[in-house]
Amino acid sequence: MSEREERAVKVFMEGFNCAQAVLTVFCEEYGLDELNALRIATPFGGGVAAQGNTCGAYNGGVMVIGLKEGRIQADDAEAKAKCYELVQRFTERFEEMNGCLVCSDLVGFDMTDEKARTEAVESGVLRIKCSGFVRSAVNILEEIL
Repeated sequence: MSEREERAVKVFMEGFNCAQAVLTVFCEEYGLDELNALRIATPFGGGVAAQGNTCGAYNGGVMVIGLKEGRIQADDAEAKAKCYELVQRFTERFEEMNGCLVCSDLVGFDMTDEKARTEAVESGVLRIKCSGFVRSAVNILEEIL
């Protein structure tokens, strides 16, 4: 496990969500301070605001790619194409490593159901599984960026 993966898992285990964990270990390198990274990534936990949709670790990774390669001029088609290509590579690798992108499917609990979500937290399943998704997102980013 890389140092960055270890730091991301530590951030996650401290109580931040998976998107926050992924984004914060790359943010300053690509021009975003940690406090704003934590704020920006807050709503992406639990499959976007605990809706069980797209995995927060994956979304954090997409944000990292945007920070590094996102276009800043509307007519910069080359930057847009590069960013999209990296996200497509990231998506392919994340799905290969984890099976899918959907939070509820990844963790095996319906994240929209408060009782199921509480059970997932209390049983430790989220800490175990989601820390793995955080690690894989960071690992893929280190590989492709």
